[in-house]
Amino acid sequence: MPTVERLQCSGTSRLLVTDLSGEPLALGRRTRLFSAAQKKALAARDGGCAWPGCTAPSAWCDAHHIAWWNRDAGATDLENGVLLCSHHHHLIHEPLSRWQIVVHDGDRYLIPQLWQGDPLPKHRMQRHRWHARGGPATEAA
Repeated sequence: MPTVERLQCSGTSRLLVTDLSGEPLALGRRTRLFSAAQKKALAARDGGCAWPGCTAPSAWCDAHHIAWWNRDAGATDLENGVLLCSHHHHLIHEPLSRWQIVVHDGDRYLIPQLWQGDPLPKHRMQRHRWHARGGPATEAA
């Protein structure tokens, strides 16, 4: 273990997180766009658009950087990604958008831009759950 720690400290090793078939899931800053494997993982986690009240399925969604790639130097990693339908993805990127996505205590929240303090439970972004009979149900993440 000391050898591994020494190699990590010197920058000669990198952590590579993969799915079961070996597809990388953590791309860091090397790649701007989320990969197909990452989008599948986000679809499994979010189940559709995470915007509260939206029923768009994952097939209609884009992977959005919570900490934006260009503005915030955000990484292209699962924990920095969230699925948003095209409408909500465009809405959050509008120059005068009233909304921002933040991560607080491991959960994702959609809060107004001028919000002060911790997010409230009503701000929690949703995750869709699919019933065995094929019908969608949503719940707070």
